[in-house]
Amino acid sequence: NQGVGGFVLPERAYNTDGNSWTVETRQFSSLSRRSIFETRFAASGAQSETTPVTSGVRINVLDTFSSGGAQNHVRNEGRTYDLSNLFTRLGETLSMKAGFGYIFRKNDSFSEGNFDGTFTFSSLAAYNAGRALNYRVTRGDKLVQTGQRELTFYLQNDIRISRRFTWKI
Repeated sequence: NQGVGGFVLPERAYNTDGNSWTVETRQFSSLSRRSIFETRFAASGAQSETTPVTSGVRINVLDTFSSGGAQNHVRNEGRTYDLSNLFTRLGETLSMKAGFGYIFRKNDSFSEGNFDGTFTFSSLAAYNAGRALNYRVTRGDKLVQTGQRELTFYLQNDIRISRRFTWKI
């Protein structure tokens, strides 16, 4: 029962709930005394939802009260998957690092904010007379789904010129 108090009546209350999780695993392999190979996988997700206690047209009477449905039903869900590897070879003069990374993100967002409409009245007298100052309503697609993929490759060489100077390529 959040969002209640002052001029906001109990019927405008809403509840919020959410959770998240993460899993990660890493694998290291020593291929030789100077070579290391690492693979990493991580997955994470989150979900949150705001649910109105009641639904229906919202009534705002300025400086007097606010009643009707909360009209703030929102649900968000997201997942991220991350895979990467790294090969490292340490040499006396030349050291090398090479690898790749791949990330996939998926997000779903559902929102019904003000889909039932809101009447706003300038005063209690205007409300009793049925003369609204304005009426607003939201229309459109309630669900938005997005996905993103990222792919990276990299290579780095370190050349040791002297004890005090290393050149990175």
